Amino acid sequence: MKSLMPLMLAAVLAVGVGAGGYAVMDSHKRAYDRDVAQRQAEAAAERERQRLLDERRAAEEAARLAEEERRRAEAEAAARAERIRQQAARFGASAGPGGGGFNPLAPAGGGYNPLAAAQPGLPGMPGPSPVALQQGAATALPDGTPLNPDFGNLPDTEGVQIVYQQCTWCHSATVFRSQHVTRERWDYLLSWMVTDQGMPEPTPEDRMVMLEYLVRHFGADRG
Repeated sequence: MKSLMPLMLAAVLAVGVGAGGYAVMDSHKRAYDRDVAQRQAEAAAERERQRLLDERRAAEEAARLAEEERRRAEAEAAARAERIRQQAARFGASAGPGGGGFNPLAPAGGGYNPLAAAQPGLPGMPGPSPVALQQGAATALPDGTPLNPDFGNLPDTEGVQIVYQQCTWCHSATVFRSQHVTRERWDYLLSWMVTDQGMPEPTPEDRMVMLEYLVRHFGADRG
């Protein structure tokens, strides 16, 4: 019996140490799990905070860009209006309400209405008569420039389609075919047609093509 006592004591001690060790290990594991969960929660909270911060910064940047675009558009509109006002002043226009009846295409001292139906005897560039143009008999100008029957029998060079589509919303091509004015006046006229007559505003590129076309074929030196 005495020989069994040390063994029994050792067994009891082993069981006690094992149970205590397990309890300690379990406690450490739970503490570790809590620490991991806390770190994960903090990381998620930081990510959410950063996301909200990024969204706020993006919204502020979008608002800033929108405000810059608004101010730029207002400045461009004001500059365009001032340029038109100055051009009108150089042409002796009386700018009353609704344009004051100013006709930018009227020759000096004349009363020709460019938006009225075609009138006989109006100045025109050398070439086919209006009757021939309407009947489609003419195919080219005396200088050999072909006419495009799909676009009002206008000279068929670069810009004919843009000019025809933009300018014939409210009047026929005969209206501007009859004109021979300076580049400055054509430039003003394009702006006047947009601001006072409701012509759809062309892009800057298309506007330049239109101006070059009008000056090329209907400039002051073509009369």
